[in-house]
Amino acid sequence: MMSLMPKGFSFHNDLDDLFHDEHARGMQCDIYEKDGNCYIEADVPGFSKEDISIELEDGYLTITANKNSDSENSDVNYIRRERVSKQISRSFYLGTVDESNIKAEFKDGILKLCIPQYRERENKKHITIE
Repeated sequence: MMSLMPKGFSFHNDLDDLFHDEHARGMQCDIYEKDGNCYIEADVPGFSKEDISIELEDGYLTITANKNSDSENSDVNYIRRERVSKQISRSFYLGTVDESNIKAEFKDGILKLCIPQYRERENKKHITIE
């Protein structure tokens, strides 16, 4: 009988990975509305403010945290090294927003963004089926 599961598959460990949100492993985020604004709170533990970049392009807001540990402690001979360079990233579609009014702050490993709400213009067109 043929198995659809990969060789070495374990239901206890790997099944969660198959259905788990890929983003949750890197940067977990909460998104909510309050006082007419949209807020994004992103967990970026182990990164400094200088490691994080936020870009808005074509309506997509992208948060990237990049840490290069190659230069850290170059005079040390590691026996085991698990905390190595890494990059995590998340993107969100915002549509048309006033980017000059987006505010960001970073404290205790949490990046908080405040995005002013907007009302999307009525761009919908009904197409009749013939």
